[in-house]
Amino acid sequence: MRWRRLVATTLDDLSVLGRGQRALRATALAAALVAGLSGAVAGSPAPTALLLLLAAAIWCAIAPDSHAGLVVPLCVGWQWWTHLDRTTTDWALLAALGLLVFHAATSVAASVPAAATLPRAVVMPTAVRTFVVGLATVAVWAAVRLSPLTGRTGHLTLTVAALVLLTVVAAATAVLVRAVSPD
Repeated sequence: MRWRRLVATTLDDLSVLGRGQRALRATALAAALVAGLSGAVAGSPAPTALLLLLAAAIWCAIAPDSHAGLVVPLCVGWQWWTHLDRTTTDWALLAALGLLVFHAATSVAASVPAAATLPRAVVMPTAVRTFVVGLATVAVWAAVRLSPLTGRTGHLTLTVAALVLLTVVAAATAVLVRAVSPD
């Protein structure tokens, strides 16, 4: 009986979703699948991780404020860490960007009431932050791929360069968010 009530409540909750909420939840689901499937394409299908990821991603699309959102990056990490020998493949960039979009879409979907119109004051700062972090991710990935130090042990130079770049990006994001913010 408890499951019937849970399913009925969930279906009622989904029936009142606004257009923006539906788009955010579909985006979160698609981004989680992109992140998970990138590992499969890179050389490790890991069916258990993919099935668990699919279940968690669907649950996050239904209830973005649940703890199932923690399972998605854990499944992707499990897949990459335990089943892939080449973690520096180009597919890692797609997995990282998929997880970034999943996180942004899920966090916005969880922070706004289901039937409400998405407020610009929530969407714009999140979009700017996500875009800047995505650019930084691509920049660090490109620096690693183009660096003659790639493949050697001890990437101290790359680590320091990435930390400096991320500090600059964080500062730029703070400035941009204040500029875009309606306050």
